[in-house]
This record gives sequence, structure tokens and C-alpha cells, in this order.
Amino acid sequence: MHMRWVILFVLFFARTIMAVQFQSVAALSPFIMDSLAITLTEIGILIGLYSGPGIIVALAGGAASM
Repeated sequence: MHMRWVILFVLFFARTIMAVQFQSVAALSPFIMDSLAITLTEIGILIGLYSGPGIIVALAGGAASM
């Protein structure tokens, strides 16, 4: 019974951290654009590359569960 709450806390913590990471790039994009001299297109590519490994892991996990 105790392990169930630990797992729930770990999942909640991981999802919260992921949301903060995704939103931080978008919220800080004007500062990133000024300091690194990049465009919104390159910010979009950065966000897409960040989510790429998660997509690969999700597809592999789905294929393994079949």
C-alpha cells in the first residue's frame, strides 16, 4: 500500500518537471533570441528536438508492450 503512494508521487513530480521544462523554453524565447541571435524557427526546432527522444521512447515502449 505504501509503495503505491511513492509511485504516485514520483509520477506527479516527473510530470511537473517536464511541464516546467517545456514551458521555460517558450517563456524565455525572447531572451534566448536576443542573446544567441536566433529566430523563432530555430526556437521551434529546439523545442522539437527536445521532444524527439521522448517520442522514440514512447514508440519503443508501445511496440514492446504488444
